[in-house]
Amino acid sequence: MNTITPWMPVAVVLAGLVAGVVFWALTKLPLRPLSPTEAPQTEPLRFLLSDGRVIDHNAVTSCNFSPDQSNWSDLRQWFGDRFPNLPEQLPVLEHGQTHKVSAMLRSDCAVVQITGLRRGNLRIELLEPAPLPAAEQHVLALGRMTGPMWRQALDAAPCGICILDAEGNPSWSNCLFNDFSESDADQILEVAATSEGHDQTMVLTDPDTGKARHFSVRADRTGDHGVLYITEVTQLIEADTMRSSFIQTLTKTFADLTTGLVVFDRQQRLVLFNPAIIDLTHLSAEFLSIRPGVMEFFDRLRDNRVLPEPKNYASWRAQIGDVIETAVDGHYVEAWTLPNGLTYRVTGRPHPDGAIAFLFEDITDEVSTTRRSRTQLEIRQAALDHIQDAVAVAGPNGLFVFCNRAFRDILGFAPDSSFAETGFDDLVALCRDRFPDAAFWDNVAKTQGRRRIETELAHGPEGPAVGRVQPLTGGFTMLHLSPRPVPEVVSA
Repeated sequence: MNTITPWMPVAVVLAGLVAGVVFWALTKLPLRPLSPTEAPQTEPLRFLLSDGRVIDHNAVTSCNFSPDQSNWSDLRQWFGDRFPNLPEQLPVLEHGQTHKVSAMLRSDCAVVQITGLRRGNLRIELLEPAPLPAAEQHVLALGRMTGPMWRQALDAAPCGICILDAEGNPSWSNCLFNDFSESDADQILEVAATSEGHDQTMVLTDPDTGKARHFSVRADRTGDHGVLYITEVTQLIEADTMRSSFIQTLTKTFADLTTGLVVFDRQQRLVLFNPAIIDLTHLSAEFLSIRPGVMEFFDRLRDNRVLPEPKNYASWRAQIGDVIETAVDGHYVEAWTLPNGLTYRVTGRPHPDGAIAFLFEDITDEVSTTRRSRTQLEIRQAALDHIQDAVAVAGPNGLFVFCNRAFRDILGFAPDSSFAETGFDDLVALCRDRFPDAAFWDNVAKTQGRRRIETELAHGPEGPAVGRVQPLTGGFTMLHLSPRPVPEVVSA
C-alpha cells in the first residue's frame, strides 16, 4: 500500500519551478555557430586520391561534379571560392596526419580535411555540419557566394534585362530596365510578345529631350521562363541614316561627272554607278541595277567590245582577279585601246575593307593630241638633223632641251650618255674647247643668251665657222654654229 509522505507535494512544486527556470535560461542565452565538432555531422563527402588522381569517392550526381577520371586540380576547382586557401599542390602527409582548411566565410563551419593514408594515398573529406548532404550543402554555399556577384554583373550590363514568369509577367529586372517608365515598359513587353527568338526594333520618346530613341528588343525562352533583352541602337540607326544620306549626296554629285564610276562592296557586288558609265560602256541600267558581281561586270564589258581583245582571255581575267584581291598598295591604272578606236583610262582604287571602285575616262582626244604632238616633234627633229649647221637649244631654266645631228657630230656631244642634266654653261664650255675664242665665249657666258651675239670663229675642228647665240620666244636660247663663213656685206 502506497503512502504519500508530507514532503512529496513540495518536491513536485520545486521540480516544476526548476524546469521553468532552465527553459527560461535556454531561451535567453545568445546563439553562436556550432563548430564542426559540436554541430551534428552529416555524412562526409569523401574522395580517395592516389598520385593526385581520384580513385574512389562517395559523391552523387546531384553535386554538379563528376569525380571519375578527375585529379586534385579538378577537385580544388570544384571546391571553388568557398575554400580559396586549399593548396595548389597536395601536401605530403604521413599515415594519420591531417591538414584542415576552413571555409572563407566565418559563418560557414564547413571544413576540408586532408588525411594521410598508407602507401602515400590521401583522403579528402568535406565535413559539413548541416542537415543536407555535404555535396548539396556545398553547392548551395557556392550559390550564396556567387549570387550577389551575378546580380552585380547583370545590373552593370549595357542592356536592359528582364526575366518573365510563365505568364509573361516581369519577375526580375536589372537597373537599366528599371529606368524605363511604366508606359515604356508596357510597350516593350507588348513588342517582346511578338519578338521571341529574333530582334525587333521599336521607338520610344525621351521624356527629357523629346527625341526619338531606338531600341532592339529580343525575347528568348528558357524553360518556363522568358528572358528579355533591350539594347539601345539609336546611334546605329542615326549612323545608317547618315550613311544613306551621304550615298545619295555622292550619287547626285557623280551624276554630273563625265567620268564613269562603278563601286563594288566587300562581297564584290555593284552598289553604286553613275549615268556616265552607261554612256561609256553601253551597259543597260537594268543590268547595273541588279547588282552584278565584278567578274560578271567585266564579262559583260567584253561582250559589248568595251575591253581590249586579249590573246588569252582566261589569263587576263585571272589578272583582274589578282588586282581586285591583292592590290593593297597603290592604284590599278591601265589604258584600254578598244576595237572601235576609242581609248579609255581605267583606274581601280581598292579599299582596306575589301571594296573597290573603278573609274572609266575617255582619253581618246588626249591620246590623239599626244600622238600628233609626238609626230610633229619627230618630223621637226628629222628636219633639223638634215641641216649642216649645228644647232642646240636650252630652256628658260638654262638646261639643255635638244640638238641636231650636226651639233652632236661636230662637238662630239652625246646627251643621252649621261644621267646628269646638261646646262647652258656646259654647252658654252664644250663649244669653247672646239672653237677657241675667249672674247666671244666670255661674252656669251656673261649674257647667258639673253641677247643676240654673232662672230666668226677662225679655228675649229673642220675649219672656220660662224658662231651665233639667238634668244627665242618663251625664254629659250639657240646656239648656232655654221661651218659656212658669213659673206661680207659690201656697202654701196
